[in-house]
Amino acid sequence: MKLLILVCCLVFFGCKTSIDSKLTVLETGAFTVTTSDGEILPLPKATLDADLVVDSKRPENTYITLHLRKGTKQYRPQIPVRLPSLDVVLGANDPVRLEARELGQDFGLMVMREIRPGKDLFTMTFHDPQFNSTIAKMVFEYKPEKVLFDAKKNEFLASYQAVKRKQRAAVIKINGDVDMMMSLPKKFGWVEETLDHVVNYGGMLLISPWAYARYANVSWIIGDENKSEAQTDEKWKAVVKEYPVIDYFAFVHSGNQRIETNGNGERMSMETLGLKKNQLRLVYTGACSSGSGTEWLKEYATAGAGGQRGTSASPIFQFSVLKKWVYGFNYEDSVVKAWTAAVRKIRALEWITLAKFWEDKTGVLEWSNVDDMLHDSEILISYTKEVPAANLKINQSAILKGVPVQDDIVERSVNEIIAERNHEILVTE
Repeated sequence: MKLLILVCCLVFFGCKTSIDSKLTVLETGAFTVTTSDGEILPLPKATLDADLVVDSKRPENTYITLHLRKGTKQYRPQIPVRLPSLDVVLGANDPVRLEARELGQDFGLMVMREIRPGKDLFTMTFHDPQFNSTIAKMVFEYKPEKVLFDAKKNEFLASYQAVKRKQRAAVIKINGDVDMMMSLPKKFGWVEETLDHVVNYGGMLLISPWAYARYANVSWIIGDENKSEAQTDEKWKAVVKEYPVIDYFAFVHSGNQRIETNGNGERMSMETLGLKKNQLRLVYTGACSSGSGTEWLKEYATAGAGGQRGTSASPIFQFSVLKKWVYGFNYEDSVVKAWTAAVRKIRALEWITLAKFWEDKTGVLEWSNVDDMLHDSEILISYTKEVPAANLKINQSAILKGVPVQDDIVERSVNEIIAERNHEILVTE
């Protein structure tokens, strides 16, 4: 019986959605509407509540309900607007212009969409039939069902569109380079290679469950394979060809995070890789002195990037950044949570192992104390105002209007973000 009632409702009433909005009339007498009862209604200069009632099945039956009052009674006239397909009007990435004759009214419309996380922001402006002047505007929030994705080109057309797992890929580069950092006699070279293998593939085994849970494809570049540019090229190009959204994580030493080719250290360009704008969505590298990663935004049109301030103890937290990201935290939260957890561990380790005493006595470790280590290891990130790091998530596209230049880019340290969240001022020494 309940199912029968639901079907009847769908048949008789259609799929109508009422959207709360604010209507602002800019000049008295300039905005005249025709109600569903045929009444000609001039509106005074004012700001009032209005409802946009859209019919997803029959958009030509869409209307605007005005919140007016006649004497002591509420007056809710309906203003019919014969809209075309809602995918055209509310699903477009570019402004949509609708003529008065199309709407069946004495005004034209312009509909502009600002794509945001959650509901999108729409501004609907009303114009005289010749579009010489703006006579009113209406602002509302709505999330269209249509995803702006070009299946033929295999690319997203706008930010914050839902990205399915089958559309996501990750490239993960790991090389502890243990064999290069050891100086054992030649006859013990096998020990160096074995330890290098254990470290690299141990890292791979650690993060594999997280990566495969959220990415349809994970392309690994492990150990000395980094030195085979031809093989690396093939892996990158295969991923770029098939997946519209790619994230890149590099757990390597300084300089090795770059995408190189030709065996001469040259960086592969977007064109060489076949990358579309913002297809490479996020880059995070644990390499020492990799900085905030602004070069990835400027050279590869990524939406966000991150790295390390200086000589970094990145193994303590770098894998955790990936873990938080794949668990669904936004990029800013992923970095903050990974960093704060690492700081707690390092502070505890300082007392438990008497690390500071060991460093002072032997000078073996890289930093004079834990504070120096945390300063050098601090995570730096970069992003644009158009797609802030707090809006960047694994299950959303992130499309920028253009390739960022330096003035478009925001660079921040993780401690700066934490201070802001705590309503503090970060003091640098």
